[in-house]
Amino acid sequence: MGGHWKRDLNVSTDGSLHLNELIGLHLATALALVVSFWRDWIRVIRGLSTSVTQWRIQTVDQRLARLIIMATIPVGVVGIALDKLFRTTLGRRVPTAIFLALDGIVLFITEQLRRGGTGRRRAGGVPVWI
Repeated sequence: MGGHWKRDLNVSTDGSLHLNELIGLHLATALALVVSFWRDWIRVIRGLSTSVTQWRIQTVDQRLARLIIMATIPVGVVGIALDKLFRTTLGRRVPTAIFLALDGIVLFITEQLRRGGTGRRRAGGVPVWI
């Protein structure tokens, strides 16, 4: 593709329309997650408010709320600090494809470890992906 498509789909350029679409897509995904898991979000918000007012962690919801905050802060700082690098590197097709493939492998291995590491169901010996 060339012409304005080449310019507009390049997320490393300032004012890229594609970057705006990606941001909108991520915001819509976040909104869908909030709508889908609204009961869980209420539990997390209650846990956060009670853990802040009581200055201690007693319940699972309080711990989860604190862990979400502790995990979000470093990711936000790294995202702000390395914004240009992420847009120029992960804005291209090949590095994005490699990153997503590696991410899928990590998620698959993590799920296998969570299930016991065998990759098969305990009852019938059927592979997990079937």
